[in-house]
Amino acid sequence: MVRTDLSSVTEAFRGRAGTAGLFFDFDGTLSEIVEDPASARPVEGAATLLAELAADFGRVAVLSGRPLDFIAGFFGPPVALAGLYGLESQDDRGRRVDHPQSGAWREVVDDVAACCVAKGPEGVLVEPKGLSLTLHFR
Repeated sequence: MVRTDLSSVTEAFRGRAGTAGLFFDFDGTLSEIVEDPASARPVEGAATLLAELAADFGRVAVLSGRPLDFIAGFFGPPVALAGLYGLESQDDRGRRVDHPQSGAWREVVDDVAACCVAKGPEGVLVEPKGLSLTLHFR
């Protein structure tokens, strides 16, 4: 059954706010999509709003393909963070946890990134992220 009245859904959600979670992506959700990925910034008020939501909900988190250090520059406790698709994370108290086997892949990812820069198609932006990389086609 498809609900067309969202008020009943949001009321039920708010009624269980202490055990509910809100999870947000960074690019295109909390930030505009920009030509240069390094210049992305959260939209005005996003960090404040997420911190306020974290006071009411069981978990509020930002999940991103970006490195944890990048998103931690804008958001922090009480908002939980997951960078590099979960390879790096920071809980709602600011404690960092990295996937225990992630370091073993750093050199491999660096080699793949170098190969993409050297041999990739013209116009492709290679964005090395340490434990992952992104190829941007615009």
